[in-house]
Amino acid sequence: MIFQKTKQILIFLAFLVFYLSGSLLLQTATVSRIPVLPRAICFVIGAVLVVLFVWSIIKVIRRRQPDFGILPINFRNGRKALWILGMWGLAVLLLMIAGMFIGIIRFIITGKATPEVSQNQHAIMQMANNASWQSLVILVLVLVVVAPLCEELLFRGLFLDYFDSHKYWWPGPVASGIAFGLMHVVLQKWAWTSLLDAVPYIALGIVLAYTYKHSGRISNSMAVHFMQNSLSSIYLVATYVMQHH
Repeated sequence: MIFQKTKQILIFLAFLVFYLSGSLLLQTATVSRIPVLPRAICFVIGAVLVVLFVWSIIKVIRRRQPDFGILPINFRNGRKALWILGMWGLAVLLLMIAGMFIGIIRFIITGKATPEVSQNQHAIMQMANNASWQSLVILVLVLVVVAPLCEELLFRGLFLDYFDSHKYWWPGPVASGIAFGLMHVVLQKWAWTSLLDAVPYIALGIVLAYTYKHSGRISNSMAVHFMQNSLSSIYLVATYVMQHH
C-alpha cells in the first residue's frame, strides 16, 4: 500500500514537472526582449511537450479508468449548461471573497493597502503589457486552452484518480484544490504572502474538483476553468489595447 502510494505521488510529481516545463517554454515564447529564433524554438518545444503531456496522462488515467476521456459538453441540455454556468458563477464569487480576505489580512499585518493580485497574476499582466500582439495571442492561448486542458487532467483527472477517498466525499476535492493552489505559487519569490496568494487558487481548485467529481465529466471542469481564464484574458487584452493605442 505504501509502495503504491509512493509510486502514485512520484508519477503525479513527474507529470507536474512535465506540464510546468511545457507551460514555461510557451510563456517564454511570449517575452518580446528575447530574439525571434529562440522564442520560436521555445514555442515549438513547448507545444510538443503539451501534446505529449495530454496524450501520456490520458493513457495513464485509462489504466485505472478505461472509459476516461474528454467527452464533449452537451449544451443542448439546458439544465446541465446552466449548472456549469452556476459553477463558474460560484468560482467568481469565491475568488472575489478570497481577494477581499487577502486584502484585509495584508492590511492588518502590514498596515498597507497592497494590490489584490498574486505574484503569478502580476507576472502574467507584465508579460501581456510588454508583449507584441503576436506574443499576446500565444499568451491568451496558453491561458484559455493549455491551462484548462492540462491542469484539469493533472489536478482533477489524475489527482482524484490516485488520491480521492473512497470513504468520504470532500477530502479529495479539498486536497486537489490545495495542490492546485500551491502549484500557482511554488515558482514565485517565496514570502509569507505566498500562502495568501494561494488562497484564491485553492478556492477555484475546490470548485473545479467538485464540478468534476459531481458530474463525472472532466470536460465540465475544463469548461468552468476555460470561462474563468477567458474572463482574465479579456481583462489582459483590454489593458493591452488601452496601453498601445
